[in-house]
Amino acid sequence: PSNQVISQSLQISATEEGIYTFVGIGDENCRVEDQVTVNPCIDCSEPTIDYISIINSTTDQPIGRLEDGGFINIFDYPGGLNLNAEVISCPDQVGSVRFVMTGDGTHSRTESKAPYAFAGDGNGNYRDYFFTPGDYTLTTTAYSENGASGTAGTPIMINFTVINQEIDPCE
Repeated sequence: PSNQVISQSLQISATEEGIYTFVGIGDENCRVEDQVTVNPCIDCSEPTIDYISIINSTTDQPIGRLEDGGFINIFDYPGGLNLNAEVISCPDQVGSVRFVMTGDGTHSRTESKAPYAFAGDGNGNYRDYFFTPGDYTLTTTAYSENGASGTAGTPIMINFTVINQEIDPCE
């Protein structure tokens, strides 16, 4: 909020609740902007998923967050992608995560061990999932016990679109 210039290696401690916007220069001198919502009060009364990461299954690295109303462009990822339910705030409350995707393609899976991967993984080596272009809804629910049993947390429902097209990096 105070327009500070920071480097990529600097960690910022934000204790005040609010939305923080980070602006910088990325590849090819394109403007890069990201927002982070800070809510220091964490409720661990039910199993909770913090967010869904999009994973490059070739490198096993996160490439962004799956946001409601957002999109996934598969053009740059011919090796496939995966999704990961990130459980950071209260990891001891989550025993399993259930993924159910509907729309132009369907897929469901229950993961009882972190990382909670939409298409599965072998010790953090994410399996490929080949999305096809279209519109989807992903419902992800954390449970307190293995096998999608026990207490269910509040489901996260994300509507998103998959595209397959080359995009100018500065647009």
